[in-house]
Amino acid sequence: MSDDDPFLREPPRDFGRGRGRDQGGPRRVEARVPPHNLSAEESLLGALLLSREVVGQVAELGVLVEHFYKPGHQHIYAAIRGLMAQGQPVDIVTVADELRRNGLLEEVGGPAALLDLQNATPAISNAARYAKIVQDTAVLRKLISVAGEITEMAYTEPDDVTKALDEAETKVFEVAEDRVVDSTRPLGDLLPLAMDKLQETFERGDTITGTATGYDDLDEILSGLQPSTLNIVGARPAMGKCVAWDTPVMDPTTGAVRTAAEWFDEACAGRPIHVLSLDGDGRTGPRTASAAIDNGRKPVFAVTTRSGRRLRITASHPLLSQRGWQPLGELAVGDDIAVPTALPVFGTAALPDADIDLLALACGSEHAHDKRVPAAVFTAPRHQVVRFLNRLFATDGTAWVATAGYARIGYASVSSGLAADVAHLLLRFGIRSKLRTRSIAYAGGRRTSYEVEVMDASSLLRFAEEIGILGKEAAVERVAERARASASGGFTVDSLPMDVWDDVMKAKGDRSWAAINTQAGKPRSHNWHPYRRRPRRETIALLADVLDDDRLRWWASPDIGWDRIVAIEPDGLDRVIDLTVPEVHNFVAADVYVHNTALGLGMATHIAKKTHKPVLVFSLEMGHAELTQRILSGEAEVDSSKLRTGRLAESDWTKIGKAINRIDTIPLYLDDNPRVTVMEIRAKA
Repeated sequence: MSDDDPFLREPPRDFGRGRGRDQGGPRRVEARVPPHNLSAEESLLGALLLSREVVGQVAELGVLVEHFYKPGHQHIYAAIRGLMAQGQPVDIVTVADELRRNGLLEEVGGPAALLDLQNATPAISNAARYAKIVQDTAVLRKLISVAGEITEMAYTEPDDVTKALDEAETKVFEVAEDRVVDSTRPLGDLLPLAMDKLQETFERGDTITGTATGYDDLDEILSGLQPSTLNIVGARPAMGKCVAWDTPVMDPTTGAVRTAAEWFDEACAGRPIHVLSLDGDGRTGPRTASAAIDNGRKPVFAVTTRSGRRLRITASHPLLSQRGWQPLGELAVGDDIAVPTALPVFGTAALPDADIDLLALACGSEHAHDKRVPAAVFTAPRHQVVRFLNRLFATDGTAWVATAGYARIGYASVSSGLAADVAHLLLRFGIRSKLRTRSIAYAGGRRTSYEVEVMDASSLLRFAEEIGILGKEAAVERVAERARASASGGFTVDSLPMDVWDDVMKAKGDRSWAAINTQAGKPRSHNWHPYRRRPRRETIALLADVLDDDRLRWWASPDIGWDRIVAIEPDGLDRVIDLTVPEVHNFVAADVYVHNTALGLGMATHIAKKTHKPVLVFSLEMGHAELTQRILSGEAEVDSSKLRTGRLAESDWTKIGKAINRIDTIPLYLDDNPRVTVMEIRAKA
């Protein structure tokens, strides 16, 4: 260590402020010798001169020239490393020759010094221990040097103290990182450990081998958060992942359909937001959103599907594709997205039948370019929705059997909004339809017509049996007869994405198709046509039972349909709204399953609750108060706007109290420092 090292300089006269050594004042260290162990250095060098195997072993341990304290020892070790790098033998003769050529032989004491090193070595087998002693004392010397640099930096009284602290932390961590850890293990030693882990996983019978996040699709991909992996959540909190303000969202408790902006206003008024969501078993059910957030104006994209559904969302908003939840920006035309096969929701607010008839006739006006299904129809009882559709189809509806043999029931309107509303009402009965646009001749010119078509046999039969068309009963019956007689073809609305075959093959494992066919009650030679055609829902349901596989049961869920994307188009800037749904983190909007945004906090809370493992959340944008409010809102299932405004009902207080009791003692820690550095995160973790 040089004499000008700042740590060895004379400290200022008032360094200790008059305190003595026993009072805890800093001790003068200018006369102290830095840590070293010459015996260990000599023994290590002697072992290197005696055995080539030791040379390779020490090199793997990461011993460097500067780890030796005595300059002569540094020269000898440098000569040994140089010879080994050249593929030359290492012994007294070769090392002495290398030192001589570099003009250092006499400086280290000549050949006699090398011979003394050999003779002084207690045991070659202890070379690794000697190396560790040499490395440890080198680390201590480095630590002393860094401490001196930090002391000098502090005495300069830097303007940016925070930056100085970061630099000090960096210097200390660099000392630790200089140490080389022997992480090399023979494969033979690792295989028994791998078998033990495999046996443990097999006996547990759970595919989640790590820490469950609470997000089923994410856990399916990652098998939980693994201790040896780094998983990065790439999203700003509650920003960007939103639907356009005019996106229709249905209330499953009343049947009402409101825009996302209207639901936001409801939340601001302290009223609950009820939505339909998809659970981990693939079933659709009611949930209560915990928050509604107005995220201002964002670039939105219009997504159009094969069935005619149209959804306007931001590029970062996830949809459920055949590969799991994916942001729109990662999807493309041709991808399948999940949609409900039915929305069996009806209201209780009955109207006089005459009013229902009048509303249906009014919607059928040929000049109704901006007409929509009246709000009262959405909240009407089931039998009155049937009456409304029966009368509405009597105005501009059709039922026919084509000469080619196929049957259709349709409704046409000059209002795109009305056509979309009709398709939604049909979906409440489980009747799936296709919405298409046509240019038709009209009054010497052309105009756009929007047509709702019911095409598949099961939906045609359901329409005929449950709804019908006033005045067109005979035509509807012909359609029903044709639907009953129609043979099932290759592609149906119940066909699943081709990707399902990947999960079939995983579940099949090494079982033969012949054995599976026998168990399924099929001929041993039966061909399931894997990867050759889109499988039907009933096919996957049968395989799910035979293979006893939950993932295949999810694919076969009767609640999930698959609709192909046919267009993704930029649709300008518009106001966007975000809803947060606890636990399942998705909801139905515009008759499509869409994800919500509380991924990071939801994951952290779930892990802390379920595993009782400590979780540390660093938030660069939201403060403690907002973080706590969002966690409490999600856990209590109370809208966050109520927590912000204090407009709480008695039932809300009960929910909040129970939620606090559940999460009060969980090991979840929040850090809201917006300027936190990687070094601080490392230190706090």
